[in-house]
Amino acid sequence: MTVNLTATSAAQDAAFVALADSSSLVEDATLRPSRLIGGQMVALLLAVHGIVMPRETRDADLGFTPAVLNEPTIGSSEGDGLRAQRREPLRADAARRSRRRRRRAGESGHRRAGACIHRRARSSTRFGHPPHLDTTEVFGLAFAFKRPPMVVELELRRRNGEILDATLDLPDEPSALILKAGAWQARREQRDAVDVHRTLCIARSAGNGPSDFEDSAIEAQVEVLRSDFGSMEGEGLAALAIGLSASEAERRTTETRALVQRLIA
Repeated sequence: MTVNLTATSAAQDAAFVALADSSSLVEDATLRPSRLIGGQMVALLLAVHGIVMPRETRDADLGFTPAVLNEPTIGSSEGDGLRAQRREPLRADAARRSRRRRRRAGESGHRRAGACIHRRARSSTRFGHPPHLDTTEVFGLAFAFKRPPMVVELELRRRNGEILDATLDLPDEPSALILKAGAWQARREQRDAVDVHRTLCIARSAGNGPSDFEDSAIEAQVEVLRSDFGSMEGEGLAALAIGLSASEAERRTTETRALVQRLIA
């Protein structure tokens, strides 16, 4: 599937660079399987389905399996790991793993730039040889890896006219909804509630239904959707309504409840 996007803001411009960086990184076979998760996952799935709901973030978050993170060529703290590929940890408040690949409009070929890793300070498990890579467990990611990825080829036009190419594996639509339910489950932040609403709309567009969520591994996330977004008293619905007019809050919460009842049952 091919998606062509043009940056209309500084945040989107930065996001395009992060996506191209991530694509270049996972060209390495030892970094597969992977899934693009987080806000960029939502933004790209919205674009794939032609749904107009603004979703901007500068970071590109990549999810990996424990087996991938324990690969010697990835997790070594010596010279043959990620650091040997000039991917250095820079800041602890992002989750971007990157190496740039870009081309100017009208040019052929690519020019390589430096590389970096950003890792979240909040961690649950350490991987590597010896263990030194801090990781964050993502609720629902195992479910996403059990399902076939949605492979997207991107042509990303930056504001300066530069075109970035990227090919990435996205979680499919049911997986995206479960991942965002898991993010809400872990953080209880308004942005996650808004993303639950967005991914519910994506799942509706994809024609998903209750049979797509019959997996014992995601019972906790399904219950979160029912209790927090499928009930009038749900905490997720309350977060979703923050900052909206009374009429828009009622419209969005009513739509969200209906979608949960239709998709999750």
